[in-house]
Amino acid sequence: MIFRGALKVESAVKNARATLALRDKGLFLSQFLWQFTGGQVIVNRPVSLRQASVSTPEPDVMSKALKKANFSFVGSIIMYAHMQASGLVKDICAAVQRCVDAAQATGLFRWL
Repeated sequence: MIFRGALKVESAVKNARATLALRDKGLFLSQFLWQFTGGQVIVNRPVSLRQASVSTPEPDVMSKALKKANFSFVGSIIMYAHMQASGLVKDICAAVQRCVDAAQATGLFRWL
């Protein structure tokens, strides 16, 4: 019986090997991933947080391509979260954007 932790380690090793295989083909992982956004940050503007999507067509295609390239643990929702975390996708709720704009206008929160 294999424990879940062991599966995660195996997946990490498998993904590292797949990354090296991409490099051997002359591609860096970042180049491979950015191709799914056309090299541009995708900005989504849901009206409310409830309307925010957990996936879009881009991570669906990315997930399939990564699986084909022998990566594992790269489902569509996981890839969308990765795209958000790494800056490939920016989801800015309209209500949140109004708050950010107001805070910047006051000069109180220059870091926003």
